[in-house]
Amino acid sequence: MKIQAYVPDWPGVKQHGRATADILSRFCPTVIIDDPALYVTNRYGALQWERGRNLFEESGADIMLWVMADVWPPINIDLMFLEMHRLLIGRVGVYAPQVHWSCWQFPFELLIEVEPQIYEVPCADMMCWAIRKDVLESTPHCDPVNWHGTGIDFSVIAAARLLGLKAIKDYRFVAGHPLQTDCSDYPDSWADMQRWIDSLEPSFQTVMRAVIQESTDKVFRDDTKTKQYKITKDQLNEFRVAHENRSIRE
Repeated sequence: MKIQAYVPDWPGVKQHGRATADILSRFCPTVIIDDPALYVTNRYGALQWERGRNLFEESGADIMLWVMADVWPPINIDLMFLEMHRLLIGRVGVYAPQVHWSCWQFPFELLIEVEPQIYEVPCADMMCWAIRKDVLESTPHCDPVNWHGTGIDFSVIAAARLLGLKAIKDYRFVAGHPLQTDCSDYPDSWADMQRWIDSLEPSFQTVMRAVIQESTDKVFRDDTKTKQYKITKDQLNEFRVAHENRSIRE
């Protein structure tokens, strides 16, 4: 199965799109999506996603790997690629490593363990995830009304479920992502997502809303229990150094 990677980049000091792309390109063809024409009043989330989908369709690949520019891929990424490929051949439609930090952290006791340290999850981290072609083809395109792209993750999981496929998180592999995100700058993004969902086919709406409900029901609510998933700047720097050292050795 052919894997094609995309790294959506955008203006800001915490992004390192070129470095992330260089890491991924050692394992599969990789494209950086960094077009200033998309940065219209900072409304580029959905536009970048749609650009990536169009490029993927033209690529002829079987799996789309999407890693955002402020994410450091897992240090043991070579092993992750092997496992990602193995699992996506079967009844898995969406694959993601663990991400430190991400708001989608779930208590293990509420999840189904598929294999040791691999769990079926109601929401994966689209900051770093891989999606099968058939799942993407079944996923509705993101309407421009939902300009920030909120809910894209829910729509992909819903599409996978409708195909009878699982979304899994592989906790053996950890990607690094800074605590600071820009999501709080867009308080209307959830309402925009709801308007987008309202425009979808009723049967898809039903499944997508169920995915949202399950995700919000299962996510950790106790901040004291999510401390283990938060990451410091020094820890993020360890990802960078490890990848640089590996590149030198290779």
